[in-house]
Amino acid sequence: MAGRIVLRLLGVILAAGLTLGQSGQTPAISSAQLLVLPRPGIPISFEQVEEHSRKLGDGTSTVEFTVTGKTYRDSAGRLRIQSETLDGSGHTLASSISLTDPVAGVKVVLLSAEKLAYRTPFAVSSESRFAIDDAADGQQSKHKWKVETENAGRRTIEGIEFEGTQIITTAEDEPNLSTTVEQWYSDKLRLIGDVDRSGPYTTYTIRIQKVHREEPDPALFVIPADYKIISIKLSSP
Repeated sequence: MAGRIVLRLLGVILAAGLTLGQSGQTPAISSAQLLVLPRPGIPISFEQVEEHSRKLGDGTSTVEFTVTGKTYRDSAGRLRIQSETLDGSGHTLASSISLTDPVAGVKVVLLSAEKLAYRTPFAVSSESRFAIDDAADGQQSKHKWKVETENAGRRTIEGIEFEGTQIITTAEDEPNLSTTVEQWYSDKLRLIGDVDRSGPYTTYTIRIQKVHREEPDPALFVIPADYKIISIKLSSP
């Protein structure tokens, strides 16, 4: 079952990769968002904390799940992203480890319980860009949407200067159906430091912390020797 899910997901997951429940039988997509791109020459590592909540009918909100993650980027631009997803009670729902090598053009998803490494090629671009799918709540319905983008100024997070952008997406025929996303980005580091999203039904926050600029341990970017490597060639869409 896990193998079939990997075949389907590897084509659409940039960093989070495949995650498995503790039983190893319940594949799910990790909720960890990619906050750093594989830019060479600037090693960095950090922790990220995400909190995802759902608004209730009485105006209050409840935490649905949280994600804690660690990300490493070396001087070659290689990435290691690992995360753990917890439910509102703190129980582990899923975990994920992925490796991205922009030099070799290879993406690897590690399944630690099975000691499997699913490896697939990916296109290497000279100009990396973020592409986070974050549609406003309710955009699956047939509304005409208006998008406004504003500069939110500058802010220092973990000693790093970020530039802020606020994006407001509103249904023209239903003004109360509106989502606001505020994102703080460092183009120099190709790093997102903070995200606040608020919609009519769900909200989430993402924060980075414990940022280090030293070269990470090279062993973090290597497939363990006792893992079986399964190479997958994805078909074009």
